Formats: sequence, structure tokens, C-alpha cells
Amino acid sequence: MRNQRQTQFETVATLRQALRHIFGDRRWPIKVIIGGALSTTILGMPFSQGFLIESMDNSRRGFPTPLPPWAEWSTKYVLGVLGFVIDFIYFIAPILFAGVLLFCVATFELLTASGATIITLVPPIAGLIVILVSFSFSFSPVAKLILTEDGDLEKALSGKPIRHALSRPARGIYARARLATLPGYLPALAAALLFWEVISTSSSLGLAALAFWLLNSTLLFAHLIVVQIYTVAAGVVRRVEFEARLAEREQVSRGGH
Repeated sequence: MRNQRQTQFETVATLRQALRHIFGDRRWPIKVIIGGALSTTILGMPFSQGFLIESMDNSRRGFPTPLPPWAEWSTKYVLGVLGFVIDFIYFIAPILFAGVLLFCVATFELLTASGATIITLVPPIAGLIVILVSFSFSFSPVAKLILTEDGDLEKALSGKPIRHALSRPARGIYARARLATLPGYLPALAAALLFWEVISTSSSLGLAALAFWLLNSTLLFAHLIVVQIYTVAAGVVRRVEFEARLAEREQVSRGGH
């Protein structure tokens, strides 16, 4: 029974475990607030990203709590830059590609005066589909897990994360992991609505800055949940693959006899 649990991913239980690990650090609000403040600036974003990757590496090594301290800033910055490169490949690049396509289509319509406005919907829809596929199949988290395990950016940016995320034993587990992360984005969604309300109804830059700070802090909190959940999911995938290899060897050995 215990072995069966180790090869199954329980969505709700893993989400609860992730929250316990985060809340197990008494300083988690301060750490999240600091990360949210850093995320409000372009120069500070790599530090927050590095904080997440360091947390993923700690969790993978069996130390999911406490959260990493805000120290070793140079290490966090380097890790954060690597994380941004991965996010660029799997999220930002499709957005830029859709933007370029939209610009080309709009330019073509202006030059030809065709008026076929439905064509302009194709690039953003295509970009949105690519982003949703990347999000749903967990390409970016899997690539970051590979980065923390192997320390090889080239592997993380190769086709290995996509092949691994779409492989038969991993695909279903990572899909349930993605579902488990969705509740973690609810505070960020509420903060995004608040931020929109503030910038729409108030002219106070200070209030807008506070709302933006809150938005980034809740996003960092959501990403910490993602880190915890995907670390567990990766462990389940490894155990399932290991047992599959053992079963295959036993079948081969029996066939030989």
C-alpha cells in the first residue's frame, strides 16, 4: 500500500503538503514580501526567479522548508537569469512571435486595404494556444527541474523537457500537478483585479505601487506552490519510471528462462 502511494500523485494532498511546507517557515510572509518588492523592477526580477529556483533545488534535495534566506545575492541573480531564459523560450517567445505575426498581417492589410479583420485574430490566437499548451503540459517547470538536477542549461533548453513532459508515465502526473497548482493562483487573480481597479479609479501613484507590489507578492506565492508541487510530481515520475524498468527487466529475465 505504501509503495502504491509512492507511485501515485494525489492532487489535493500534494497541494496541502505544499502549503504546509511554505507556512512551516515562520518568516514566509517577509520572504514573499521581499520577493514581491524585487519583482516590481526589471533589475530585481532575477533575484525573485533565483529565489524560486533555489527553493526548487532545496525541495528536490529533501529540504522543502524553510524557504531560502535572502542571502547569496549573486547566486540568486545567476539562477534567476537562467530561469528567465527558460521562461523566455516557453512563454515570452510565443508572445513575441504572435506580435510579429500580428504586425505583419496588419501591415499587409494596410497596404492591400483588404479589410479582412478576421485575419488579424489568427496571430494572437495562435500565440495564446502555444502559451496554453506550454502551461498545460508544464514545459517550463520541467525544464527548471532538469536545470536543478543536471545544472545544464543546454539540456533544459533542448527538446528534453518537452519529450519528458509528454512521455507516457510523466504526462498524466504533470497534468495532475498543473491542476493542483491552479488554486494557488487565486490570490494573484484577486490581486490583479484589485490592481486593475486601483489604476482605473485612482490617480494615486503610491496606491498603484502598493497594489502592484501586492500583485507580485501573490504571484511569487503561487510560484512557490508550483515549485513544491512539481518537485513532488518529479519524484513520483522517477519512481514510476524506475518500477517500469524493473518490471521490464523481470519480464526479460523470465523470457530468457
